[in-house]
Amino acid sequence: AYVNYGGKLSKKWNIQVGLRAEKTDQELTTNNLKRDYFGLFPSVNLNTELKSGAGLGLSFSRKVSRPGLN
Repeated sequence: AYVNYGGKLSKKWNIQVGLRAEKTDQELTTNNLKRDYFGLFPSVNLNTELKSGAGLGLSFSRKVSRPGLN
């Protein structure tokens, strides 16, 4: 599941925020390996345009780190 919102934070700054929820089930029957986990993954992006016409952006996001099956 994913929810996302974007809009103006102020006169100069735009913001985009999101939250992803992920539930994973893994089963490897040949090695008798079973994993299940739930995670929340937020993200925030801020951006603005500078007087020179260049853009400036800041972002943060939590990424998923899936374990290997070996």
